[in-house]
Amino acid sequence: MIITLHQNSAEHREPLLAAPLFLESPIVAPVDASRLQRLHALMFAAGLDLEPTRMVYDRAYAYERLAAGFGSDSETLRQFAIDVFADYQDAGEWIGLIH
Repeated sequence: MIITLHQNSAEHREPLLAAPLFLESPIVAPVDASRLQRLHALMFAAGLDLEPTRMVYDRAYAYERLAAGFGSDSETLRQFAIDVFADYQDAGEWIGLIH
C-alpha cells in the first residue's frame, strides 16, 4: 500500500491511499492461477496428480506434469497442456531447459 500525505493543507489532512495495479494479486506467477486450477481439474479427471501451487515455483515439476498431461488419453488435457506450456514460454519461463 502506498500512502501519500499532503502536509500543510487543510483540504488534504487525511492520507490518500493508492494501490498500484501490480499489487492486485499477492502471487506473481508466470501462468494465471485460474488456468492452473483448470489444469488441475483436467489432470484429476484423467487420474493424474497435480499441485497447482508447486507449478508456480518448481519449473522441473511444471515441465514433468505438463508432459504427463500431454501424454494422457484426454484430448482436452493434451491440448490444454500444450497451451499452458506456451503460457510459460510466453512469460519467459523456459521450463523445458533445466540446468
